[in-house]
Amino acid sequence: MKQTLLLLFFIPFLFSTIESDAACPGSVNFSYNQTCGTYTIVFTNTSTNLATITDWEWNFGDGSPAVYINNPSHAYAGPGTYNVMFIITRSGGCMDTVYHNVTVLPLPVSNFTFTPNNTCSGTPVVFTNTSTGTGLSYSWDFGDGSPVDASINPSHTYTTTGSGTQNYTTTLTITDANGCTAIATQIVSILQQPDVYFFEETNWKHCSYNAVIDDTLSIVNMSPDKPDITSYQIDWGDGSPFTNIASFDTILHNYTALGNYNIVIISTGSNGCSTTFTTTLFIENTPISGIVGPPAGSNLGCAPLAVTIQNSSSFITTTTSTSINWGDGNTTDLPLGTPPGSFYNHTYNNSSCSQPLNQYVITVSVSNVCGISQASWAPVRVYEPPKANFTVSSPTCINTPVTFYNYSARNECAANPNSIYTW
Repeated sequence: MKQTLLLLFFIPFLFSTIESDAACPGSVNFSYNQTCGTYTIVFTNTSTNLATITDWEWNFGDGSPAVYINNPSHAYAGPGTYNVMFIITRSGGCMDTVYHNVTVLPLPVSNFTFTPNNTCSGTPVVFTNTSTGTGLSYSWDFGDGSPVDASINPSHTYTTTGSGTQNYTTTLTITDANGCTAIATQIVSILQQPDVYFFEETNWKHCSYNAVIDDTLSIVNMSPDKPDITSYQIDWGDGSPFTNIASFDTILHNYTALGNYNIVIISTGSNGCSTTFTTTLFIENTPISGIVGPPAGSNLGCAPLAVTIQNSSSFITTTTSTSINWGDGNTTDLPLGTPPGSFYNHTYNNSSCSQPLNQYVITVSVSNVCGISQASWAPVRVYEPPKANFTVSSPTCINTPVTFYNYSARNECAANPNSIYTW
């Protein structure tokens, strides 16, 4: 007697029917895999009790003749879903049949377009994926050594210097749900931008001790592609008109005020592509640190001791930082560009006895791009009061002398460590 079982398989089958003879030992079934690059399906008999099977019959669902072997392969004409019937006959004559809907996937086809082509270096190139297939993943190799990109429609910027054209082989590899791959390659042509280098002998830092500024900047053109550069546009960063010039070896510009100037030089090559060079010119005073210490006598005393100093630094500009280190682990950082002349207070709460020479040293530091300067003042001596302590002799009788033992601690680091005792 035959039993018909209706089963739903999610992987790899969409719909399956099994007709099984109850007298047959074991079960009937099969699996399949699509061969990459073709519509050929490899079928595998996964029935149980294989040793009892004597005959096999496959009907591939596409009108082709039946096949009578164990594990066949079959080439379909194209993608689609085919109802495949598999019949096995076991020793003793009992038969089992299984039907599976077999899906033949379309072959993956890799393809893409891109825009713009023959564009200047530094311009983003947008790639549009036109590949077809099922369950695709993507791998883009842009041909310039950059990391592989897994985006569907990536954008990529090529960078190359010179005066000609640089070609890059861009490769798109796609992988479908079967693990099969397809590859497409195209040439992306990029117009090179000029390689530039501009030398300034002070590394773009002009430092002086002059209150009045009359500074001349000298730029030397040492660009490797200078012979192929057809024009330069220079923004001096000071509000003056741009300089437009066909070529130069050395060019000068005068500045009359302290400041940080953003200089921009646009160099255009013979192929119409340009390179933008930017830098900052610092015209600064070199700061000099100075400090006026506390009034005489106010720098010595017991904790807590309050002291006052004056910042007497000079050549302080708007980009100069000032910091006061009080020597006891505390620091006061002034706002950037704070002018000198102000007074600053600090209270010492701990003795200086543990410090070198039993004193605190106050240091004022000023710095900008032109350097750092430090000035120190000492001593600040902070004493601790003596610590009174005593013991008495053993208990004794009335009218018998009692001895008091003084164990008080003097302030040994004070200028005069001697103490006066009052009983």
